[in-house]
Amino acid sequence: METTAAAAAAAPPLIPLASYFASPDYSNPVPSPTFRYLSWLSPGAIGKPGAGVSQVWVQPIAEFRAGTTVNCVQVTHSAAHGICFFKWTRDERAILAMIDESGGECFHLWSFTVVDDAAAHETSTSTSTAPTPAAGRPGAAAVLAFSPGRDLTPYDGVSIGGLNLGVEPVLESRNPPGTVVLGLNMHDPARHDIYYMDLATGALTLQCVVPETCIFAVTDNDQVVRGGTVTEPDGSRSALSRDVDTGEWTRVAVSTLYDHLLAVGWLDGRLWCLSTVGMPCMAIVDVEPVSKTQRVLAHSSGVADLNWIKAHNDDIMHMQIASHCPGRRIWTLTDLSLAAHWDRIQAYLAPLDVDLNFVDYMKPNDDIWILVLIAGDSPREYVMYHCDPLTTRAPWCATHHLTPSSTLPFESYFEPLFSARPLLKGLSHGKQLSFQYLARDGLPIPSYLTLPPGHAPGRGPYPLVVLVHGGPWHRDMYGFSAIPQWLANRGYVVLQPNFRGSVGFTKAHYAAGFREFGKKMQTDLIDGAEWCIEQGLAEREHIAIMGGSYGGYAALCGLTFTPDYFACAVDFSGPSCLRTMYANAPPRLQKWQTTIEVRVGTPEMMDAVSPLYHAHKIQRPLIIAHGQKDVRVKEENSLAIVKAIEQNGGNVVYVSYEDEGHGLEQPKNRDDFFSRVEAFLGMYMGPTARVQPGFTVDGPPAPGSTAKVTIVGNGMTV
Repeated sequence: METTAAAAAAAPPLIPLASYFASPDYSNPVPSPTFRYLSWLSPGAIGKPGAGVSQVWVQPIAEFRAGTTVNCVQVTHSAAHGICFFKWTRDERAILAMIDESGGECFHLWSFTVVDDAAAHETSTSTSTAPTPAAGRPGAAAVLAFSPGRDLTPYDGVSIGGLNLGVEPVLESRNPPGTVVLGLNMHDPARHDIYYMDLATGALTLQCVVPETCIFAVTDNDQVVRGGTVTEPDGSRSALSRDVDTGEWTRVAVSTLYDHLLAVGWLDGRLWCLSTVGMPCMAIVDVEPVSKTQRVLAHSSGVADLNWIKAHNDDIMHMQIASHCPGRRIWTLTDLSLAAHWDRIQAYLAPLDVDLNFVDYMKPNDDIWILVLIAGDSPREYVMYHCDPLTTRAPWCATHHLTPSSTLPFESYFEPLFSARPLLKGLSHGKQLSFQYLARDGLPIPSYLTLPPGHAPGRGPYPLVVLVHGGPWHRDMYGFSAIPQWLANRGYVVLQPNFRGSVGFTKAHYAAGFREFGKKMQTDLIDGAEWCIEQGLAEREHIAIMGGSYGGYAALCGLTFTPDYFACAVDFSGPSCLRTMYANAPPRLQKWQTTIEVRVGTPEMMDAVSPLYHAHKIQRPLIIAHGQKDVRVKEENSLAIVKAIEQNGGNVVYVSYEDEGHGLEQPKNRDDFFSRVEAFLGMYMGPTARVQPGFTVDGPPAPGSTAKVTIVGNGMTV
């Protein structure tokens, strides 16, 4: 193996931490319905509300293509939380966005109206990309502007997003126009009934009351609710159909405790569901409500769930391409009429080591697809695929003298838009590998490993960070992301295990995690670290465990249930007491509670695997962060274990953020916490661990951060 000194000499330059933890420069590009504008997410402008967090921006497509900043407009100014969902209205007059003003996950629906000089107040179906002339200024581009925004759901304690309608929280009705359908908990904090809303006035009309434990609803093409999914008292799920004449709900498909079942759509009198019932992995089935007969419409290879569908941009029930992801994403064409387009995209991807995804958005003509190119060692790239370049890429075609009689060149179909993080593009980043290792009982654990930049055979071992995903009914995916790449740049190898209980693989893998919190789910992590040691990649004495939410819980378990194994631990937003966390879940999450005893255990079982009650065993260094507005895992969870450590004469660093909820949304707070983590790891993870100059564990807050640091004992154990 290469010596430590030689490895240090070969290390790439330190990339500033803020470059990783700033909000992406660009993401989620969405063309407007007539392709007059391009919208996307970028950080809010400095000096304005919402600075630094992801906001909606819009620019006329012609000016975007010209590479100018003319008419590039910031639409939203959400200060507490970056925008996670937005869409254009069908008439292109407004953008709708979910905004959480409090930071406590109470999302409201806001409308931002286009108020440019002339363009947006005419209803047009043209696909012309020419700038619209402003009134009185022939040939000049219209001055684009948006209204300050209007809260369409200005009700205290009422939130949208607690009940999705198909794949979205808000659907726009085709008839009558100017109306949306959405779920709101107006009358019961735990139940989101379905309403029509007039976008012009905000007036609400109740469409239907959903069953008490409804977690999902589906509509037909007229946005009338036709079915949904409920959780049952035993923790299983049932799919229901709804009679539009009587309003009655009828169970048409049931599952076991170990199955996934979710109604996702309605087509031709049949309810579409994602289901594992009778199958090893998730498939798409449809159910006839009267006879309850089922047909399998699409399924995967049997090693991973069907987990993403590319559908027609204006008809989510028109399935075009389906994917599953055992490690790297695999797509299968389901609409064979699109074979020429799919073959062309496959040829474009062939020389690139990337996974593919698509941006979902509404556009009446399914003539533009937004491709997302996902590399393991480079930021995401967004590319516009033109099904008919002569129409939607007319200026480019004209410049290249292409006509309807021309044979279109390959490159005419692909229009690169932007990189998610241009400043990181082209720099040396860590190689990410997709692989499996075996847990001690033989269960395969799908995982990702990110190596330090410049790693080559014979180099190593390195300090190892086991980075545990949240959920835990979630999964890690392949692709460049901030934390693994930041750590790799600092000289660590990073393991991301999809331990038992993770979703997206097989039903057996998911069910193997039932009632294994702090037990087999935890030993899966150690088994992964041991695999890294056996491969010569990890130093046994320099292994850290890190994670947020469930990952934070796992970090605490690492120091309490295996106190001699990890060199140190990093927990953000993790629960120390499972019973307290689930008992204090917000009302809108209570509908999931029937599954908790099945998946996690009885209250007594939860106590047995809650780190709070084992805090006296902690011997190794620990740093914890928590947001004071967290409604999922309330801050009392972290305060309780900090107090227990103090009462036991132990040491811990605790960082609290008054403007954060579940996780760290504000870049200024991410910079603050992870700079402390970088210094913290540098103290315990060996001589090759690198630290950006000036970083300390107990220093003052980063500029603008609300960090409040508490040091218990000396904050560390040497």
